[in-house]
Amino acid sequence: MAHIGLTETEARRQGITVQVAKLPTASVLRTLTTGESQGFMKALIAPDDGRILGFTMVGVEAGEVMTVVQMAMQAGFPYTVLRESVLTHPTMVEGLNVLFLHRQTVESSFNQRRRKRPRVAEDFHAPRGGGWAQRLLSRAGRADAPVVLLLHGFPTSSFQFRELMPRLADPYRVIAPDPPGFGFTEIPAQRRYAYTFEALTQTMERFTDALNLTRYALYVFDLCASRGFRMAMAHPERVAAIVSQNGNAYEEGLGDAWGPFGATGARRARRIGRRFAKGSMGMACGEDALGIGDESLIAPEGYTVDAALMARPGNIDIQLDLFLDYANNVKLYPAFQ
Repeated sequence: MAHIGLTETEARRQGITVQVAKLPTASVLRTLTTGESQGFMKALIAPDDGRILGFTMVGVEAGEVMTVVQMAMQAGFPYTVLRESVLTHPTMVEGLNVLFLHRQTVESSFNQRRRKRPRVAEDFHAPRGGGWAQRLLSRAGRADAPVVLLLHGFPTSSFQFRELMPRLADPYRVIAPDPPGFGFTEIPAQRRYAYTFEALTQTMERFTDALNLTRYALYVFDLCASRGFRMAMAHPERVAAIVSQNGNAYEEGLGDAWGPFGATGARRARRIGRRFAKGSMGMACGEDALGIGDESLIAPEGYTVDAALMARPGNIDIQLDLFLDYANNVKLYPAFQ
């Protein structure tokens, strides 16, 4: 354990309003190599100028991470310096990039009774019991605001919406879940989860039911847009709007790369698909840079996180199963339209 500065309890007792950033250490990529995933990071931030008022970490390499935060505190740097820094990979320190993306305002007891729940981003991790290992979603906005579901594509996670969600959080309740096989969501192997688009859709429907989401707008993107289209077909009364970015529903939009998945035998398609999937693993940076004139504008943490998560053991087979199952989406194109 490592700690410096104020604790949340001390802030409450002194009537100091702070923003609290929390992150399970299991969300830091370094834990995939160390095998030590227990623990958390927590930081207290001054809402007015962004100074870091306190930091606590329980977990492996806590002392090294605290030292970095301590130097930022002594220099009077705002938390954004650590959030936007390019930190050494793979280390526990780079977890600070993600930690400072998610902040929740915590006020003194008197002010808490007077004010509404803050409109901030936060992470939710389902318990590891009951068959689910871990599910990650990012959410922001008031609980009573109109809901926007952000459904990302390949090879990304909800991390891709880190800049968009705060901008939408004022008028909307924004929710960006990671489906099985993407981001930090994990399903235990013993569950024998079938990685098909129908299964992902059913999981998403159970997810919306668990959160009591009865009406929402859908943002759909890329490979996984069919999840949103399937959801809209199953429950059209729930969908207020669909915003599609490269979400294909026409055979003309498939292109040459997808031809083998609907036109050849399963064995040949699997060989082609494995080469395609392996190639895609190394294309994370290229995917982000596509259509961008000045690539220096692209923050490296996005494609670094994508590449690391997609390279986890077994993930290439998950993505291949989805690629091969895409032919079933093509069959539904007329219904999507």
